[in-house]
Amino acid sequence: MTKKILLVGLAIILFSGVAIATALLLFPYRPNQPPRTDDAGSTQQGIQAVVNANNKFAFDLYSELDKS
Repeated sequence: MTKKILLVGLAIILFSGVAIATALLLFPYRPNQPPRTDDAGSTQQGIQAVVNANNKFAFDLYSELDKS
């Protein structure tokens, strides 16, 4: 019974590996075709809000890391 469970588990892992490898070979990453973005709705205030939030996060993170 234990050997049967082991073989079934091994077969599932092997099948999953082959499926993943096949998917990666059939649909490779193409760095020459980056995703297209649409920033037509962005505003200077929105960009500044993202920058400020990123800076606050970075300073908070570094201050927490400095404590340890």
